[in-house]
Amino acid sequence: MALLISRTSLGGTDARVTNDLAAALDRVNLAVTHVIDDTVMSVPDYRAWFDEYAALIVPASARPAMRTEDREAGSAKARVAVRVYEPASVGAIMVFAHGGAWLMGNVETHDHICRWLAQHCGIRVISVDYALAPERPAPYAIEQVAGVIEELLADTGLPVFTAGDSAGAQIMSLALLRLDPALRARIAGFISIYGAYSPRMNLSSHILFGDGRFGLSRKQMSWAWNLYAPHLSVEERDSLTPLALDLADFPPTLCIGAECDPLLDDTLALYSGLARAGRDVTLSLWAGINHGALHFVGFVDSVTAAAQSIVQYIRSRIPGSFEHMGGGRDIEAIAVDELVQLPMLMGNFHGHHRIETPHLTSRTRRHGTLAHSIGRDIVAGKYPPGTLLDPEQGDGEDLSVSRGSYREAMRTLAAKGLITAAPRAGTRVAPRASWRLLDPDVLAWLFEGGLDEHVLREAFEFRKVVEPSAAALTATRSTAALRAALAEAVLAITEGTPDDSAWGEAVVRFHELMLQGSDNEILAATWPAIQVVVSWSVALATAAGRHSMARDRAGDYASLLDKITLRDASGAMIAMARLIDGAMSDVLVLLGSQQRREG
Repeated sequence: MALLISRTSLGGTDARVTNDLAAALDRVNLAVTHVIDDTVMSVPDYRAWFDEYAALIVPASARPAMRTEDREAGSAKARVAVRVYEPASVGAIMVFAHGGAWLMGNVETHDHICRWLAQHCGIRVISVDYALAPERPAPYAIEQVAGVIEELLADTGLPVFTAGDSAGAQIMSLALLRLDPALRARIAGFISIYGAYSPRMNLSSHILFGDGRFGLSRKQMSWAWNLYAPHLSVEERDSLTPLALDLADFPPTLCIGAECDPLLDDTLALYSGLARAGRDVTLSLWAGINHGALHFVGFVDSVTAAAQSIVQYIRSRIPGSFEHMGGGRDIEAIAVDELVQLPMLMGNFHGHHRIETPHLTSRTRRHGTLAHSIGRDIVAGKYPPGTLLDPEQGDGEDLSVSRGSYREAMRTLAAKGLITAAPRAGTRVAPRASWRLLDPDVLAWLFEGGLDEHVLREAFEFRKVVEPSAAALTATRSTAALRAALAEAVLAITEGTPDDSAWGEAVVRFHELMLQGSDNEILAATWPAIQVVVSWSVALATAAGRHSMARDRAGDYASLLDKITLRDASGAMIAMARLIDGAMSDVLVLLGSQQRREG
């Protein structure tokens, strides 16, 4: 399966981590003093190395500050130490199981990850310091984690999420399956972060990426499985993976896979198994990310951008959360100033970029060119409301045009609500409240020259109101031909990159088809305005060349298409809402990164 999303399909020759992550990895690898030897594998050596490695990635002084408490939790027969993270605002609780190949790691090695999750998801995190192998082989850690979940569910009315990375994801998945079905039904969601689900280590990604060039090797994982379950044969170890168990009532799940990871196909196999079982499952593929990279969240842009899928997933499932902003302003790593300096409009990427859609006023006729120029200046604030527009007195646009062209341009702008004309008062800029903001020309002019963060958020909120409802209707009303066209667009999105014009065209085409598929003329009539926002977002991604974001969104489009194909109206509505949340977060990341470069 890994071949389907390997670097070959991304337009390159081989899988590779992002440049910023590669630089961060080099920094830590040069600083670490403990040496591990894969020819003579030693558990104490690996533990010492991992402790130092995690501490070097993010020093304790640089981690998010919040109140923590170390205590015990769980069942009487499997009590376990936990660390509780309390952010300023708590909307839910997460039980987290750390990774480390079952034989290393602890609450300290994953302290930064848990702090980041608590802060940016607005949740209390309970990190479980479960017993390690080989001293305590399977299933003891599974029993400990299950006990913590059971105790928590008996004592809280808040939504409860569970999560784990790598070996921790395997432990958490089995802990969930050990719960009583009534308790399991109360889990709001499971976040599987590059989980380990294949004891036989014979999947294609194990072979393709398991040579150690991305850190984790196939040899290391096979050794770890042997230490974790020494009492079971390779065949019997299938009982330690959810892939071989009944998933009929498994909780809603976010499956996160890293491209540069031997365990990539483990994630794809879990996603496939849950989808076959008819479960609520979402797939997020982190392009250019290697196994264990979540340790760099908040400090490496590509990792932080990828991790927004976790924030979006959790917040979308917390009642009353501000999911409509997709993480938005409180995500410090990607926060932007109130006035957004748009890089694509300021000539910072490959020159000046302007939104062009079929619905913009024609630039070929003189009056259209003049209307565009004056309209853009009005919405950009060059001519505030009340300004008299009179080219003969020098107060308006002086483009040496004929009176006929000027009058035609004024009529165009008046129809869009940008100006008013009266015999005595003259032609003046109208109050902003009268502007026809859904007119595609006016909206495009805002994006070209008058866009601030408030307008940007309102544009995405407009999409969030319209497109999820259209997706729900499309799920119930779409024809076979429309579904085929959607699948063709998703294929182009998945196989393309922002460097390829076909990728952007496919993104725009997908959203147009979704509105058409609703079979509602009034909803479909909003497309010209929505097209402006989608086209601008595509142009921004193209100018920035952020392939990792495009790759993550490809999974969102595929998930939405799955809901449409299954005629799942509510699922399609949620999937489209999440896709728009992700697009909004991507825009904030791109604009924030550009601001940091300019600063």
